[in-house]
Amino acid sequence: MMLKKQIYYLIIAALVALACSEEQSDTFTSIVDTSVTSEDIAGTWFVYAGEYLDNYAVTSPNFVECGFDYIVFSDDGNYKEVLYNNSDCVPVIITGNWNFKNGIINISSTNGENESFPVIEYDSSQLVVNFKYDYNNDGIQEVSKAYLRRYNPVSNNNISSSFKRDLSENTLLKFNWEAATSLDDFVSYKIYRSEKGTCSKENAILITEISEVAITSFIDYNPPATQENLCYFLRVYSNNGLVGESSLVNVNPKELVIVANMNLNTPTVNKENIELEWQIDEIPYFSHYEIVYANTNGTNLLFHEEASITSIYNIDNSTYLNVDPPYLENPYFAVYVYNIFGTSKVTNYQQVNFRRKDLIGPIYLNHIEVDNEQPIVYLHGSSKIPNWATYNTNAVLGVNYKLTSLETTENEVYVAGEFPFRKPMGFPNGRELVVNGRNNLHFLNPNSLKENFSFESFYLAETFKLSGIVDFAYTNNNFFVVIDTDSIFVFQRSEDKLTLIDKQTHYETHHGDNFYRLITVNDNEIIVGHKYDNASIVYKIDDNGFLQNRRVINLSLNSSYIAKYKNDSFYSDSSHSLINYGARTLYSTLTFQSEVEMPEDLFALGLSNNGSYIFASTIDPDWFGSDTKTEFLKREIILFDTQTSQTETIKIKGYPIRIFENKEGTVYSISIPENQTINNFDVFIEEVNMP
Repeated sequence: MMLKKQIYYLIIAALVALACSEEQSDTFTSIVDTSVTSEDIAGTWFVYAGEYLDNYAVTSPNFVECGFDYIVFSDDGNYKEVLYNNSDCVPVIITGNWNFKNGIINISSTNGENESFPVIEYDSSQLVVNFKYDYNNDGIQEVSKAYLRRYNPVSNNNISSSFKRDLSENTLLKFNWEAATSLDDFVSYKIYRSEKGTCSKENAILITEISEVAITSFIDYNPPATQENLCYFLRVYSNNGLVGESSLVNVNPKELVIVANMNLNTPTVNKENIELEWQIDEIPYFSHYEIVYANTNGTNLLFHEEASITSIYNIDNSTYLNVDPPYLENPYFAVYVYNIFGTSKVTNYQQVNFRRKDLIGPIYLNHIEVDNEQPIVYLHGSSKIPNWATYNTNAVLGVNYKLTSLETTENEVYVAGEFPFRKPMGFPNGRELVVNGRNNLHFLNPNSLKENFSFESFYLAETFKLSGIVDFAYTNNNFFVVIDTDSIFVFQRSEDKLTLIDKQTHYETHHGDNFYRLITVNDNEIIVGHKYDNASIVYKIDDNGFLQNRRVINLSLNSSYIAKYKNDSFYSDSSHSLINYGARTLYSTLTFQSEVEMPEDLFALGLSNNGSYIFASTIDPDWFGSDTKTEFLKREIILFDTQTSQTETIKIKGYPIRIFENKEGTVYSISIPENQTINNFDVFIEEVNMP
């Protein structure tokens, strides 16, 4: 019968040794409380302790999540034992009959067992009976006591099983459960949280203990910061120890919402700084504020762009002075508040009337050159930037990115498709920026962009039959090389004179347009290529200025891009390697064979001085002015290692269109600040924080 089994399994360790060494007199029915009635016995009971020879042992549930095994004495004489054999809490039930006569409980089960239990003590909450059990298998049954208490299996099994997260509270980790109404000797509720990153009761952390039986809710105000689920469980204790334990309650804290009221005030401009101030209600689980800038107020997400400025981890700090404002004209600002689970809420967006002085544009960009010697980037395009321009006019702009100063040409520089100028050249009389006048050449001071000299209007055409100049370069052995749509001209310059040294036809097949270009490589070699031709022409210019060793190579200088500044190539003299703008193949200029290939999702925007890195982007160079969704654009550059083919990502402030390394080894990006849907856009030059 269950009473014997419960006592045996639960207190045998404490009693069996005594039973083996001592004898006792037969007191099984010597003291019986005959005043007890069957009505007193009727009800539900559980065995909470056992006693043998004054040795007392307290029991506990075999499976705390199920509660105690228990017995039921029904008023109609039916008897039931409810036993839990595993943690699924599906009970094994044994039935039978019972009666009460002369202070003795008599039980007969349906399997034929009959047992008697004299009642030794009784009150409304406790029943003490004698029972016999042969602990030491000597054939003699020793007398022991079993202590029973009233039991509400529904309550005690459901105290712990009722432990649930309060889903009506969507801002807090709140838990509710039913009160332990049937435990007269209630001690406490204990709530545990699993270790971070686990959902296990092993090594769980006790986070609170509640000694008031009527308190049946708890809010965890101090959970760990995590993006993973949290697990909790409840234990119920009485004077007899643990009497109930819940299953693990798995909670996704990212489901919590932030309902606090938030407001960003109108930003204040103070010279080149912007001050922000905001108000927010108290929020639970605060992590940090994030200050962001944007190009819109967020109502149209197709072209909405925003980027982080900084994070603030003090909830009481509600002001921020932005000393490095964004490269946007009239930007928007907003403040996000985050909880420790990664959930966020944003304030209203506030626009401010502001434009950085080093933001260049709007400009319809046509050509870019980077000075190898001075910290100057030269831009050519149509804009109103020159102070003499009353409408959009083509001019050359010289931007000193260290001094943040800007110079412009004094007059319009217009071309129909030819290269408008090339980077400063080191002529014998000094460095000059050469501007293409199509039928003339203009030599400018590379700093002030004021003209030093130009030839007479028809000098080149009449003297050398040179007209429709397409491109030009200056070799290391001091020869000025010019190409038109048919020929290569090699000159030696002396002050205001040109001396023709050599002239040869470049392409045998005339392409009928002006999409040719010229670059210098290796030891005074030149490559002439065409935008739509897969083959290029290589010449050696000897020390006397003669074109030697003509070769046709399969290194293409072609380009599928419309903008002239994208019809470009990047060359490293130290590694003798070359890659075209937006391309993926790096070539050797010694063998004119492929050296390395970048993945299909990368586009070359520059090459390091020693050729060890290709500066790349995941943005197709023709993205701007299109309907490309902002979510596909990334404010970053990719360093592609040409030796290992490994990549590394570096965050920047804008969308890169050209990346270069100056002679000091500092890397810069010429960037666009936002996804504009027109051809006129702003640009700026930013330093890249290299690893």
